[in-house]
Amino acid sequence: MQETPGAPLNARERRKADTRQEIIEAGIKVFREKGYDGASVGMITKEAQVSRATFYRHFTDLAELSIEIGTYPLPDVYAALRAMARATTQAELRAGVDAAVDAFRRKSTYLAVGFRASVSSARFLEEDVLIRERCIAIFAEETQQRPQPERALAELRIAMLVDQLLYVCYEFLVRGRQASVADLTDALTSFWAAELLLRRPVPLS
Repeated sequence: MQETPGAPLNARERRKADTRQEIIEAGIKVFREKGYDGASVGMITKEAQVSRATFYRHFTDLAELSIEIGTYPLPDVYAALRAMARATTQAELRAGVDAAVDAFRRKSTYLAVGFRASVSSARFLEEDVLIRERCIAIFAEETQQRPQPERALAELRIAMLVDQLLYVCYEFLVRGRQASVADLTDALTSFWAAELLLRRPVPLS
């Protein structure tokens, strides 16, 4: 639940928020143990120690819960991508990539649930498309500076880089493929630098 800045929650709102978070934490545990297809509302309500009616006051179904869990890291990821889009030096770009990787690393459990649900839920597949479009849109100002046909190619490369970032973070931070976070960040930075720094049009003086 989104809080209004500067407006503290009253006791009822706090309890509602706490209950929602308890359901989310229970969902993470059940999804990790049973997978999306093996999970049920009953398992999650038992784990959270709430009634089914309480579950449905917060979420319409398992798909909505899995989407909330899987998209939890995204505000921090979007902020990191915006920093990358603004970067004018290698150091600034690496800081943005580092922030994106760190957002996924800190919330790797949420990321795992999201990816696993995405292969089982048509609704999450729809959300995947929207997530990808939002990520690509962050770089629209960058790609629109380029004349056609280079613009179309730049948009395609950005889309591929976004896909690579999401996939690599999943493979290394969730599935546990061996690489240090520093090496992972350096490798991703080199790919993004080739697009955002080396190919960026030079302003006319």
